[in-house]
Amino acid sequence: MALELSKTSWVCAFAVPGDNKATAHKIKARDVDRLISILNSSKTKAEHQLSRPLRIVLCYEVGYDGFWLARLLMARGIRTVVFDPASFLMPRRGRRAKTDRLDAEGMTRTLRNPVR
Repeated sequence: MALELSKTSWVCAFAVPGDNKATAHKIKARDVDRLISILNSSKTKAEHQLSRPLRIVLCYEVGYDGFWLARLLMARGIRTVVFDPASFLMPRRGRRAKTDRLDAEGMTRTLRNPVR
């Protein structure tokens, strides 16, 4: 699961292990109860689809909301990774589409790919 955070809204992207397609949900910023609801329902659906238990791993770029969200999620037993925005490789040439949804989906791919 990846979050793209802004002052007014959050985009949550969830990708099932082994699937390249991410499902995105847009919620009001700081609506932690709705976020937890999405996490739980996405996890339940993925566990049913894969017929095995899963552990949620969530990531987001540090920014406006800082680390309070990471501390809250970790206190609820959710493994949370906070990225430095400068750590993402971006193409140097050409234009790149920039939307919250694309950023969140990109983070899910980054989270799933092993470090080489």
